Amino acid sequence: MLKIIVILGISLTIIWGYTQARHRYILLDLNKRAKEVFPEYKGTHERRAKEKKWRFSAILLLTYTVPIFVVLIWIALLIFL
Repeated sequence: MLKIIVILGISLTIIWGYTQARHRYILLDLNKRAKEVFPEYKGTHERRAKEKKWRFSAILLLTYTVPIFVVLIWIALLIFL
C-alpha cells in the first residue's frame, strides 16, 4: 500500500514539474511581449538586469529545483520502505 502511495506521489510530482515548466515557458513569452509593447516595462527590466542583485532566478528554482527535490524524496521513500 505504501509503495502505491509513493508511486502516486512520484507521478504527481512529474506532472507538477511538467506544469511548472509549461508555465515558465508562457511567462517568459509574456515577459518578452511586454517588453515589446510597454516601453516602461522594458526600461524597468533593463535597469533591474544591470543590478544583478539575485544570482538565481526564483522562477527557475521553483520550476526545476523544487520538483526535482520532491521526486528524489519520493524515490528515497520507495527504496527505504
